[in-house]
Amino acid sequence: MKKSITKFVVAVGLFAAGLLGISHAEEVSALDAYLRVSPTSFNYDLKPGETISGKFELKNLSDHELNYDLKAAPYFTETDDTGKVSYRYDVENTYTQIKDWVTFDKTSGIIDADGSADINFTINVPLDVPGGGQYVALLATTKDDKNESTEGNSANIGEVMQIGPIVYAKIAGDTRETGEILKNETNGFLFNPPITVSATVKNTGNVHTKASFTMRVFPFFGGESIYNNEENPATVVVLPGATRYYNLSWDNAPSIGIYKVESEVKIFNEVSKIERTIIICPMWVLILIIVFILAVIFWIVTRVRARKAES
Repeated sequence: MKKSITKFVVAVGLFAAGLLGISHAEEVSALDAYLRVSPTSFNYDLKPGETISGKFELKNLSDHELNYDLKAAPYFTETDDTGKVSYRYDVENTYTQIKDWVTFDKTSGIIDADGSADINFTINVPLDVPGGGQYVALLATTKDDKNESTEGNSANIGEVMQIGPIVYAKIAGDTRETGEILKNETNGFLFNPPITVSATVKNTGNVHTKASFTMRVFPFFGGESIYNNEENPATVVVLPGATRYYNLSWDNAPSIGIYKVESEVKIFNEVSKIERTIIICPMWVLILIIVFILAVIFWIVTRVRARKAES
């Protein structure tokens, strides 16, 4: 009887080991960057009829000279159902009129290897514009032809790159600061860390804002947090009419345990708070528990049958 129980436990254990032995590999690749921009954004409070000037630097990080062209492009962000953010430079609406108000002191140029160029721009705000947000990308476009083939090939081969600062402008007038919190949630059971909370916010006003995301983690039988980002909340810029999805994670969470998690999301004056109990239980622990339960059941059934046979 004991041998039967032992064989049963070993068989289930080997099955579990087979499951845990499955691995997954990912390959990550990255393109080299040839230009660096500084600063990466500008924030302006502007009035109708006002003129303002600014400057940013383009730095050539390559070992050869680069040609560049400048343009002002409408700037907008979109988030799909999976939370992936797309940065759009072709959406023309009431919030991207500023692209027509921008002029550069030059529209093209050449930067020497390991050199830099200062780009001067001017924004002329019309007198009759309504209040609200305006957004534009000041894009420098370059084509790296270092590896271009010239023998017997008429096509140019090179990598085209666009980079530039974003201008976030708020025009004085009739402004609305309103938003919605569409989701603030977390899973109650995890096989592995990290502990993650996810949230979706929507800007229903006509000016941009920063939505903030805070998470606090406590031991199930304790009152002092073992993780929190209250002093440095995660933030994302949300443009008017845009929806933004965000995941906030504690990557260094222990691999097993029970915790109390608090999540807080803010956009303008809207606030959402949730409190959840989260259990982290690795697959191998769960399988061992199942094996133990099945072994106990098997032992009880065997004992009952043995007693019946003896009587």
